[in-house]
Amino acid sequence: MKKAGSYDHLLDNLSVLYLALAYGVDEELDNAELDLMVERLGRWQDQAASGSILASIKRALSEFVNESSRANLIESAIVQLRTNCTPEQRALILDDLVSIAVADNKYLSEEGRFIQRIARGWDVHPPEIGKPSFWSILNFSAGEWSPIHDLAFVYLTVAHKPDNHIAVAEIEAISKKIKEWLPAAREEDVASLMQSVLKIYATSTDDERLVRAILSVKHALPSHQHAALLADLRYIANADGVMLVKERMLIERIAKALGLSMPEG
Repeated sequence: MKKAGSYDHLLDNLSVLYLALAYGVDEELDNAELDLMVERLGRWQDQAASGSILASIKRALSEFVNESSRANLIESAIVQLRTNCTPEQRALILDDLVSIAVADNKYLSEEGRFIQRIARGWDVHPPEIGKPSFWSILNFSAGEWSPIHDLAFVYLTVAHKPDNHIAVAEIEAISKKIKEWLPAAREEDVASLMQSVLKIYATSTDDERLVRAILSVKHALPSHQHAALLADLRYIANADGVMLVKERMLIERIAKALGLSMPEG
């Protein structure tokens, strides 16, 4: 891997960025996150001693606890990594951030926004067809059917199936929610994904296709995110101004499949 400045300087900046995600969002750093940080930092050295990696993390953490200077510390790391790393290296860092974000079996919306902001600031575009990620926990690959497509299929079913009609507001709501799961995706990527899902949905006449989509999403998402998915379904159902009884019944069915209860209201 091409060196970006001195390794000590690089590791310190990476440690700051990884801590900003793992610790800065929820003020917690558990063992799974720390272990993954050590593993990923090790990839940035030719022959790294674990002690030097831990030293970088400790230095970053000692500065990170000072909230008054934390924002400047993070911004400095972002700027220096953009300056000293190649686009390919910056893409690898974004992949690291996604992995660290889900190490504790959680993926918070703040984490997604943080990764999205860095991707945009670094001008790192989504990968070409056949390459993984989009820096999403659903590991979307352009041109391939993946769990994010199944998620869109579930969204579309909730919007259309109860009354055999889908309003413009519901399509916009689905696109908005898909974009939240793919923070680095461009608008045209989301539009292309929606077109692919619409084609499959139009030719799916049996209930088994929906069942497979629900199971795919259930297994792809950390359990912590299942409630967020349920909230998305309610948001989409209400996008046209009213939640139909049949829409609510369908969402209750999906909630049950996810092991959740439908909230009142």
